[in-house]
Amino acid sequence: MQAAITRVVVVCFLLMTASLAAAPAASSGYNLEVTTSVSTPQETVEIEGDQFTIDGIGVVEPGDPIEIDVTSSKDYRVTLYNTDGDGEYRSDLIDADNDRITIGTQDDDLDTSNLEGTYMLTLEPRGEGRQAVYPVVVQAFDFHLEYPSMATQGETVEFSTTIDSSDTSMVESVEVALWNEAAGDATEITLDSQGDGSYSTTVDLDSYDKGEYTIYGAALSDDEAEGYPAPIAIQGGETMTVSEDDSSDDDNDKKSDDDDKMDTDEEVNESDESENKTDSEDSEPDMPGNETDNGNGVSDMPGNETDSEEGEPDMPGNETTPDLEDTSENETEEHGDDEEGGNETGVINPNEESDNETGDQDEDAVGTPGVVFLAVFLLLGLLAFGSHVREGEQD
Repeated sequence: MQAAITRVVVVCFLLMTASLAAAPAASSGYNLEVTTSVSTPQETVEIEGDQFTIDGIGVVEPGDPIEIDVTSSKDYRVTLYNTDGDGEYRSDLIDADNDRITIGTQDDDLDTSNLEGTYMLTLEPRGEGRQAVYPVVVQAFDFHLEYPSMATQGETVEFSTTIDSSDTSMVESVEVALWNEAAGDATEITLDSQGDGSYSTTVDLDSYDKGEYTIYGAALSDDEAEGYPAPIAIQGGETMTVSEDDSSDDDNDKKSDDDDKMDTDEEVNESDESENKTDSEDSEPDMPGNETDNGNGVSDMPGNETDSEEGEPDMPGNETTPDLEDTSENETEEHGDDEEGGNETGVINPNEESDNETGDQDEDAVGTPGVVFLAVFLLLGLLAFGSHVREGEQD
């Protein structure tokens, strides 16, 4: 990752400093944008006191014209530069009221059929010098990344693409950047060649923050600009959403619910037994003179003072009485054991485990603020048009 960052820093510095340093300070009243473009994080780039805002890259199929939206208070020209710094096309002076132009048609001498690679559009209002820039990639081949739109923290996901075997000879590498706008973080991965035009790699999302990631990809060519490979096909702007892994919490919640259900069932059973006993005691009418009923619903003989436990009538003079209080105490002790057991089965606290997992996730968050600009610009092809870009003719 450090090597990639260093490469991006050098490339962006060479490109922006060398090609634009001689231009007057850019004005916010000027802008240009290719209508078929990929949106990127907006960055205001300062070069020797001059600022240029870039928030996308034009994507053009070979042979297609380039349609451009222009904002200019003065008549203007547009120029398309290649990676060698040569002008592929320079327009005539265009009226300021014309805010959408198309180049590469039968009405001009620009043909994009054989222009695969990375280019830079510049806007030059009359007498103002360069006031806006916009990168453009003419696709060398069909390029489409495959990856899931939804994923979970801790999951392993695959990023892959397949390039026609006739085109692989011009591919040096395939790079992918994952950008989390909310966190301001990005990371870069390289897809490994699997042969037959297939490129893929797997990414462990264990250390990724939850949220939405915008995915950018580029096929870099073996042709170089200032020693750096130039993009010849790109894709970007689609997203992958990473959600929090709550499977552990769900399992713990289910276990807790099961424990609660078991405790409730035991309490209901005990309540039913108590009701059955009461019903049994009250099921037979008392005989005259009976003071109490025995536990089996059989009436006591006259003169009985107490109930017997086996349900036989007490003989006169029997003084023994079953210890009902002891029975109640025994029942209470048994329920207490159940409650104690319920506490033992409910020891796991899902909230504490979830908090620990979240804390670890935050510490392992991928990316560093500020890397977004660097990682994305590598993929967008802002390469070294540099010192080769000739200063255009000023009117």
